Amino acid sequence: MALKHVNLSTDVYFVCLNHAMSTDGEEIVGLLVGEVDENRVAHVSAVVILRRSDKRKDRVEISPEQLSNASTEAERLACILKRPIRVIGWYHSHPKLTVWPSPIDVNTQDSYQMMDEGFIGVIFSVFNEDPNKKGGRIQMTCFQSQTLIDDCNIEYNLPRKKRLDIPVHLVPASCISNVCMNALIQLPRFLCQEEQLAYQMTNQVPLDYLTRLHNSSVYIKSMGQIAEVICGPLLKMLEERIINNEIKRKKLQDRKKELIARIEQTRKELEKAKIDETDKNLQASEDKSVEGTSKCVSEKKDLPQISRVESESSPAIKKDPSEHVKTPCSETADQSSIPENAVIKSCDIDPALECEVASNKSEVNVSPKSDQDVDSKEISNEKESGSSLASEYPVSQQNDINKNIPEKNKKLN
Repeated sequence: MALKHVNLSTDVYFVCLNHAMSTDGEEIVGLLVGEVDENRVAHVSAVVILRRSDKRKDRVEISPEQLSNASTEAERLACILKRPIRVIGWYHSHPKLTVWPSPIDVNTQDSYQMMDEGFIGVIFSVFNEDPNKKGGRIQMTCFQSQTLIDDCNIEYNLPRKKRLDIPVHLVPASCISNVCMNALIQLPRFLCQEEQLAYQMTNQVPLDYLTRLHNSSVYIKSMGQIAEVICGPLLKMLEERIINNEIKRKKLQDRKKELIARIEQTRKELEKAKIDETDKNLQASEDKSVEGTSKCVSEKKDLPQISRVESESSPAIKKDPSEHVKTPCSETADQSSIPENAVIKSCDIDPALECEVASNKSEVNVSPKSDQDVDSKEISNEKESGSSLASEYPVSQQNDINKNIPEKNKKLN
């Protein structure tokens, strides 16, 4: 079953493109490492550069030992990345050729798919100049092999291979991963090893002096070209990346300091707002308590004056509540109806206030006084009550009450 599409990381694309542009006269080859999910989508996250055993303008070959080493490298990368990755594809270049795979490429892809249905092939077309434009262009394609049966050969059941294009999506990466960076650094070393291996093979046969001198010159030229074309630009690119990373690091540090300062300022503002809210709540509760206290004081000030006359014979004996007589203002009171030890209250006292006054009276501690103080207080109370009676009773009754006051004073004396 064919894949739906391929997600290729940009750092992997960068390494593969640099590898493809390392030479314009020979094809290059490498392996793609990643994973295929349950939705038949391939995710390529690493690349393994291989050393070529045969390099030509229109073909490239690798040894079985290189494939085995690539599988071992994929297992090592799986341990580093802590992901179940494996070799899921291969890539090669078409220098100065079209991007479409050749029949040999399709057959090679079909042989890989026999072992893994999700195996993919990627081709980079480089140094291919557009006749209508000045300059070259770079193209990339991803494909798989598909087996078809021709109508004319259906009797013999002869299969025919056909390429199947797979969509490719480039996934942006914030930076080059360590795995891809190591592969990019190893690129000059692999190219040098290939040149050394080719030069050593020429020395295995007896050659004349001029031929050996020519081979040595070609080897030195190839090594110089690798240093000029690969190592120089790669070193310059890495230096520029270091400078850019340093600038980016400083910007991030400044941004970090700014964010820390803003966080600290926000924290102080929140603490201040919390303190202000607490003070406001305390002030509101204090104002409420003061308002309640002032209300109670004003209610107590509005209470009427109450005169109390205690008996001479039993000053400490509690009075019976039945002795307290209310004298209504609308009725006329006779002298005989007013007891001597009665408490005269105002006629406009509210019943609720009477209960409060009674409770306040029960809480008051009366210290023992001398008989003279009690008598003088009772006399003054009698006078006050007489003056209050003068305003409450008619003139005839006031005269009778005033006549009885001296007689009562004589009895007290």
